[in-house]
Amino acid sequence: MTLQCHAWLKLRRYNDLVAEVERWNFLVHNDATAQSPEWLSWSLHILAGLVQQFSDDSDRASDILFAIRETIPVADAIWLATVDNALANMFLRQSKWRLALGSLDRILELMPSATKQYVAKYYSDINDNASAETCLEGAFRCELLSRQGRILLQIGALQEADSSYSAAAHAWGSISGNIPSSLDENKLVKMIPAQLALNDGLLDFAKSNFETAASSFARSSELIRRSCSLTPKYDVQDYMGPTVAGIA
Repeated sequence: MTLQCHAWLKLRRYNDLVAEVERWNFLVHNDATAQSPEWLSWSLHILAGLVQQFSDDSDRASDILFAIRETIPVADAIWLATVDNALANMFLRQSKWRLALGSLDRILELMPSATKQYVAKYYSDINDNASAETCLEGAFRCELLSRQGRILLQIGALQEADSSYSAAAHAWGSISGNIPSSLDENKLVKMIPAQLALNDGLLDFAKSNFETAASSFARSSELIRRSCSLTPKYDVQDYMGPTVAGIA
């Protein structure tokens, strides 16, 4: 079901997508009293809520996602961050900038707990969990601050965007020289230098420093080529989603 929905999203067959999700009678988006199987992932609930933005009653999507957020246990930071990421992406699509920034702020607040759970889930076989947590938290924070910077640029808040990008660079600079070998192939970590160069380019472009911006964009492109990944792929459960390749 999930793969079919993602295919319709890619093909922009939104009517088919909405019709399929409306047939699901085991999710709370259709019936508040629905009894979902315990094995059913929160990702399917979140997907169903997110799909409603393409329906005739698009405002219902945020209500559903916030209701799902209230249902997720407080201790489950990864899924809380996942639904907040879905909300941020939806608000961006709707040009609701303040609400998108608020959703990203909530993910930032969840970052320490979510990172700890992420490492325990995906890197349980490494010896130095603390170093992995520190590095990944810095990478996640860098990505979130970069996304906030792009929103601020979108609304013309250059000074605030500059501050957000500076905070992103600081978050990465504090740990960039201490990346554990267990994260050598982590796609988000590998893409952060390219993300920072892109941030520089976007800010300079907004300030009409076109020559400097072009240099930063070229540097970002070269860093992406060096990482051997022009279109980064992410784990299905990666709550951060795509970064440089999917400007969100």
